[in-house]
Amino acid sequence: MPTYKFYYYDARGYGESIRLTFKAAGQEFEDIRFKDREEFQKKKDQFEAGVVPCLEIDGLEEGKVQIRQSLAILRYLGRIFKMYGDNDLQATFIDIVIDDVFEFRQGMLQIFLEKDEGKKKEMEKALVEEKIPAFMKKLESMLEKNVKKEQGGDDKKKVPVCFVGSKLSIADILLFDVFNNLSMRPNMGNILKDYKLLEEQTKTVMQNTNVAKWLKERPSTDH
Repeated sequence: MPTYKFYYYDARGYGESIRLTFKAAGQEFEDIRFKDREEFQKKKDQFEAGVVPCLEIDGLEEGKVQIRQSLAILRYLGRIFKMYGDNDLQATFIDIVIDDVFEFRQGMLQIFLEKDEGKKKEMEKALVEEKIPAFMKKLESMLEKNVKKEQGGDDKKKVPVCFVGSKLSIADILLFDVFNNLSMRPNMGNILKDYKLLEEQTKTVMQNTNVAKWLKERPSTDH
């Protein structure tokens, strides 16, 4: 059986959705964390393209391999752990969520990198008043369509609130991580209160026994 080593900083960042996916799948992995950039710089030459996150897999036919880029790693784990939908259409819907998250994070990054404090405040205002609601409404719509499909016309039928089918996918894991991180920001603790399906989708992820255990035990980090 393959063995896995996941290298990233001692932070959630772009690495936590990968850790959560391992946990949700019940797959053991070595969680190797660099305390800061200085520590990473001393070892960067051992990684593909000198970057992290990096997933190192040993025991494959190809021998030991490394995979870089957080979303490439996430998609790989989704395929091997059967968390990438049951058909090509479901996989495409999962990709839509992943791409939506990527675009949203790029917008967040632009705010973080902005040096002009006046402009940064304007961007943060637009984020809260426009971009976050737009982001959440389109995801809520996707959930609504899938829930109705799974209910098969019976509105009283209780089904897991997921993006595809009736089981966890990497789309659910990734979005849970995004909202979990956002809820830690000032004045965003109740970010899901007006989006009931997204709130239920978060509960679906947390009902996974291994995920719930990890959320209690994972290292405490600033970000």
